[in-house]
Amino acid sequence: MPEFRKPNKNGPDKAVGGAGRNTGAYMCVDQDLCVGCAACQAECPSGAVSMIEDRASINPGRCTACGACRDVCPMAAIHAV
Repeated sequence: MPEFRKPNKNGPDKAVGGAGRNTGAYMCVDQDLCVGCAACQAECPSGAVSMIEDRASINPGRCTACGACRDVCPMAAIHAV
């Protein structure tokens, strides 16, 4: 029988366990590599990515370090810190 797990009612802005606010981990954009395609912004489930002067910027306070932005970046400009 599979293990029952309660759903996370906190939402992506209130991450519980894993990465994000609880561990201090978040994703970071290498501004020299970013080409401003905004693929990361569209993919981010927590709304942590914004475009500033045609480059992606990640708000560490909202980032849960899920890696969705990193996975879609065509320039490999995003990494965890």
